[in-house]
Amino acid sequence: MTIRPEVTSFIEQLEQYSKRELLHRTELAQLTELAWLSGKTALLEDAAFHAKFITRSLDIMRRIGKDADGYAKMEG
Repeated sequence: MTIRPEVTSFIEQLEQYSKRELLHRTELAQLTELAWLSGKTALLEDAAFHAKFITRSLDIMRRIGKDADGYAKMEG
């Protein structure tokens, strides 16, 4: 699959913003390219939002611990 320079640039900017190298850079570039070609960028943005939400929620759960108030609500 040919990845447009705009997508490559986007991935590079994303790495700079996150201050780390992405683990699945090639796959992300391919997904981004396919989303753009098929007009499904909103779907990709929605998936990215949910992934970040889940990651942040897990971080909070790890930080507060199982005995903390509200943990059960986040777990369920």
